[in-house]
Amino acid sequence: MLINNIKLKYYDNLLDKLINASDFEQIKLTLESLSNSENSSYHQIVLKYLYSLLEKDKFKQIFNKNLIWINSFNEEDAAYLNKFIFHILTKNQISCNTPNSYAFYLSQVINQSNSTTINFQNIVEFSYFYQYLISRSSADFKILNSSGAFFETSLKRYFTHYNFTKAYFYVVRNPLSIFKERKSKNVEADASKIFHGLLSSDTSYIKKYDLNNHTIEENTQNWSINVSSWASPNVTSTFRGFVLRYEDILTDPRQILAEVIGHLVQSGLKIHLNYQDIDNFINDNPLENKSYDQVDVSNKELKLLRRDLGDVSKKFGYVF
Repeated sequence: MLINNIKLKYYDNLLDKLINASDFEQIKLTLESLSNSENSSYHQIVLKYLYSLLEKDKFKQIFNKNLIWINSFNEEDAAYLNKFIFHILTKNQISCNTPNSYAFYLSQVINQSNSTTINFQNIVEFSYFYQYLISRSSADFKILNSSGAFFETSLKRYFTHYNFTKAYFYVVRNPLSIFKERKSKNVEADASKIFHGLLSSDTSYIKKYDLNNHTIEENTQNWSINVSSWASPNVTSTFRGFVLRYEDILTDPRQILAEVIGHLVQSGLKIHLNYQDIDNFINDNPLENKSYDQVDVSNKELKLLRRDLGDVSKKFGYVF
């Protein structure tokens, strides 16, 4: 215990000296060395200094800023954008990893030797540490998906940080369409299962992923909170966000995908806007516009959806 405390004090003093000297390279190497340790006390040191370094713009070069988020309340709604952004980055010879869930990336950077449950509170507390580990694993861009709501803690720490995140996209879809799809796929299910996560509730809607011997939690909140959290003007401006409607991708994919490229360019990626590349992608990847018009929705069900989702829905032109 004494030896461990001495080591912790040593690294505390070392990082203080390196920060005062603005020795970017040694700060980076020291943080990486501590992150690779299985000693959780070292991880707490990393987190402590991450908070300090992220607050000062002059230290931004320590971080890769290589995370691109493609998020949606309904996980499947991000699939087409995943494929397109991966395609366009690769086409422009920008190294990037195959799109995958945030939970998957977390399972890769967590100690693999033990079975672990990473609950939502842990995600909130260690969000910057985990994303630092994911980001620094390589310089390649990572395309991550999450259905979790954007969060802000009482200490003004957030779901992500702009020194980790290059840009994000959030795909909104008509909640009535989501409800009808669920109903068509779960004919025998009771109403509570169909409504789960859509309506307002005191319950925290936790989604669980079992990956690589780990259980990882994600708090989606209800549809209105989830959408509003990512569509907030403060969040979009701070973290370079672009909110788009799923239905617009279906009706005018050429225009929407051009806007997606434009957003990536504005976020600092060197991508050439070539409409022929977009046309080729659309031809090779035709969108399936699934219609659920035949699914009956009762007046009682519509009343509940309007009560809880109406105000936010109208902001996106969804009237039901």
